[in-house]
Amino acid sequence: MNGCSFVRNLSTISNPSNVHWGELGKMCNDGKDGVNNQHILRTTLSRNLKDYSYIYIGWSSVYRFEAMMSDGNTTNITEEELDKHWQLPTEQWIYDNFINQVLTLQNYLKYNNIPFFFFLSFDTLHHHFNNELFKLIDEDTFPSLYNRDLVYQNYVINKLGKSKAINEYDDEGNVDGHPTEVASRVWLKYLNERRSKI
Repeated sequence: MNGCSFVRNLSTISNPSNVHWGELGKMCNDGKDGVNNQHILRTTLSRNLKDYSYIYIGWSSVYRFEAMMSDGNTTNITEEELDKHWQLPTEQWIYDNFINQVLTLQNYLKYNNIPFFFFLSFDTLHHHFNNELFKLIDEDTFPSLYNRDLVYQNYVINKLGKSKAINEYDDEGNVDGHPTEVASRVWLKYLNERRSKI
């Protein structure tokens, strides 16, 4: 698994009901708080993916970016930070970049016969894609791109209601917005059901 904090938090669920980890195969969760989709793509491709029986990717916001620092490390940049220091890319560039990231990983996994499932962790897409390449994204392996009810956050809200699905505040009283443990269990059950259909 790889993604942002929505995905990282899935590994904190102990003994999730109706989810059989053994059936999911060898698992590793590379999810990290606040990461961008380029980070998700890069770190996923840095692994020997043939060691895993199934790959889950929870794509993050298309409005998160990364920059190379002078020391050679990358850093995550939010839309607000980007706007202060650099010129914000056009919406079309942002969407084209996301399509390229998805297609790069999708095609690599298909070429190597590695089963996978992609999902949007939360919905930050503001318009429909205006790119011929969009049609190459496989709806069966990335259904939430085509059906907003299957976006992780939307799915659990629809199943449980917002108050049971989303943490309004974290333990320190800060605004949170992440799925609750109950919601994470519901999502893991959904992922397990998707996997069993292959």
